[in-house]
Amino acid sequence: MSFVIAGISPSDAVTAAGVIDDDQSESSQHLFVYCDAAVNDRYEKDWALLRHELSSVDVNLLPDGILPRLAVTVASGEGINLLQGRYAAKTDITVMLRPWRYAAIFLLALGVVSIIGKGADYYRLSAERTALQQQFTEEYRTLRPSGSGQVVDPVGAVNELRRSLGASTTAEPVFLPLLTQLAEALQQNDAAVVESASYRAGAIDVRLNAPDVPTLDRIVQAVNASGRFSATLKSADSVGDRVKSQIQVREAGA
Repeated sequence: MSFVIAGISPSDAVTAAGVIDDDQSESSQHLFVYCDAAVNDRYEKDWALLRHELSSVDVNLLPDGILPRLAVTVASGEGINLLQGRYAAKTDITVMLRPWRYAAIFLLALGVVSIIGKGADYYRLSAERTALQQQFTEEYRTLRPSGSGQVVDPVGAVNELRRSLGASTTAEPVFLPLLTQLAEALQQNDAAVVESASYRAGAIDVRLNAPDVPTLDRIVQAVNASGRFSATLKSADSVGDRVKSQIQVREAGA
């Protein structure tokens, strides 16, 4: 049993703690005391009285006072922490986060820049998609002038056009470049109107209604200028003030 006393004599404290009891007079009781010299002199008679009542009384003088003994107790972890409840030490979140404030600001700025960059990329890609869709629609309308409105599904539109021309959707990859080159030539000479077109054996046969023969010649030259494809004027008949013709476009050397 360990206890600290203040304001009462050691004998009274031991008696109050129940250490001295007539029923336990045969039992062995030992008292270890830590105090300074002044306290030892004051209670010298108590030590003598307690030595008759207990098995032994060991008085240890602390020349530097009680604090060194208290320090040893605290260092050994046997002390009682009185700073509990509302008296407990408070954790200052602001102090804990202060060393990280620059890192937090950097991460926040990085996140904002990343979001802005993603937004700019989305806007740019949306604009490019709209421009490409508009360009495809214009070229597609040169082959299907009867249609109207925007082409929502370019792949479906091309497959439908190939099926209408009698071509398989798994035909050789020359079809799309061939169609693109022809569409560019017709776009440069928009006075000519496509009446019909068909694709067979790697060649496109297109019937045109043009205002004159020089317009047809310019279309043929525009296709041949690519170097990859070759256009041939198969026929040209005057009907009123217009010229109906048939042009065949195929890969050069085929």
